[in-house]
Amino acid sequence: MNVEIQTELLKEALNKSVKIASKHVSLPVLSCLLIKAEGKSVSIMATNLELGIDIKIPAKVLKEGEVAVPADVLWNLISQIQGVLKIEIKLTIDNNLKIISGSSEGVIKTVPYGDFPSIPTITDPVSSLTIKAQYFAELSKSVLYSASISSIKPELSSILYYLNENDELVAVATDLFRLAEKKIALKKHKEFDKMLISVKNILEVLKVFQDIKGDIDIIVKDNQVAFIVEDIYVVSRTVDSAFPDYKQIIPKEYKTEVTLLKQDFTNALKILRVFTDKLQHLKFNIAPKNNVFEMFMKNTDIGESNSKITAKVEGESLTISFNFRYISDVLGAIPEDSIKLEFNGIGKAVVIRGVGNQSFLYLVMPLVTKNE
Repeated sequence: MNVEIQTELLKEALNKSVKIASKHVSLPVLSCLLIKAEGKSVSIMATNLELGIDIKIPAKVLKEGEVAVPADVLWNLISQIQGVLKIEIKLTIDNNLKIISGSSEGVIKTVPYGDFPSIPTITDPVSSLTIKAQYFAELSKSVLYSASISSIKPELSSILYYLNENDELVAVATDLFRLAEKKIALKKHKEFDKMLISVKNILEVLKVFQDIKGDIDIIVKDNQVAFIVEDIYVVSRTVDSAFPDYKQIIPKEYKTEVTLLKQDFTNALKILRVFTDKLQHLKFNIAPKNNVFEMFMKNTDIGESNSKITAKVEGESLTISFNFRYISDVLGAIPEDSIKLEFNGIGKAVVIRGVGNQSFLYLVMPLVTKNE
């Protein structure tokens, strides 16, 4: 193998693919990148068996071939090259990889590439959709924090994407204590139904496409889903588990509603955070008659704090507690200046959303305390 590649194109491809290569004790080849020179391009491939990536970049191929090389070693070398427009990469007679950049060169020991797993290629997909990369990122980031951090139940550490009756792509995640749902209009789809993908994989997909301004084509077949942008191909396994039937727990009406400025709510939570403990009990005291919305936090070791916030309060009086982190986590997913908290009584969940925004909702189950 002997190729000449533009330095910046190679850096971009390596930066995206090296994150997917994994440290694998029993299968060291997974910590490698597979480099394949063929025709007028070079393919950079990586996989951790759950997720795979194949990036094609234009190159002057003087001699075709392929090689597996440790991902971190190659990236550490290439990322330090400055002021050189092109890099030459070639195999030596003893099967090592020589990197020539200007007046410098380095030689990296290779790994037998025959053991490198193939990257699944989806042909004849059963369903597909097209969405702007930034919209898919917004959709996913709006809900992923609600997924479980435990992988004991894979469906709870995943995001469900499905098409609703309004041709909107819906993303939802839940750990059974809270739930986030986000909807966004689709640009194009073909018989798309649903897909369940682990949050761990989605985070890696978002990193790969974080600088993409155009559309992502998403294709699905069997237990695989591929994300494609021009010459970047990322494929992930889907989760073969049943996602909870969550729609039945979303209230249809509410007994108490609180509307307030998000910044006021955020500032109050920052103060109350000082007094959080392991239990993270955040108490809400809601008194519509006096238009009072009060939050209270107590830590038996260091003290306590309460904050009264100017708000529009309607409905029934209520005292109820929630997990502090679960309440504060949602604020980054709401772009609106004002938020609404909708309650349905003691022991029932609160629904939080941006005022005037019906595309997003966040539901949190309450904590049970002796006084409530």
